[in-house]
Amino acid sequence: LLALRRRSLLERGQRPRTYTLQSMVLEAATERLVTRVSQALLQGSVKPLVEHALSLAWSPDHVRATQERLLVEPTLTRLQKAFAEDDHVEQQLLSLLRQLRDLRFEEQGYAPATLLALLRHLRGNLRAIDGSRLLIRGATLQGVEAQDMSLREAQIEQCSWTEAMGVVDDVAIRADGRM
Repeated sequence: LLALRRRSLLERGQRPRTYTLQSMVLEAATERLVTRVSQALLQGSVKPLVEHALSLAWSPDHVRATQERLLVEPTLTRLQKAFAEDDHVEQQLLSLLRQLRDLRFEEQGYAPATLLALLRHLRGNLRAIDGSRLLIRGATLQGVEAQDMSLREAQIEQCSWTEAMGVVDDVAIRADGRM
């Protein structure tokens, strides 16, 4: 912090012992992250999404709204410009989700949750999305229509939901499909 303060990159926050980046530094960092993530997604890679989430469910509502406005929406806009049709963007995002299923949970990081956030902003829902065998960490699922979304063998951590849920240890389905 002292080194950043000496370089005049930090500003003191309103509360004691809080700091923020100067707005121009924050804008440059945001632009760099959006560019890096967009380029990786266009090339079929999720590498930057493994380590960095674009939006986190456990952030306060106003912070999460800012994350989505400054990171998720510009990333999606770049993908839409590159692919020209929303169907192609959706297919690319779904393809990346399929790739992630082949990785161990530890290797997936924040990528599945970020891809789901992009799909939610693109489609307005997550209906019939296959989220099986994915680590879904930090996803915002409040008010999201997700009928027929498969979460078979998924690991769900620190997500926000519309309704409170208890812990699900096991789910059993009868072979005839009635229960």
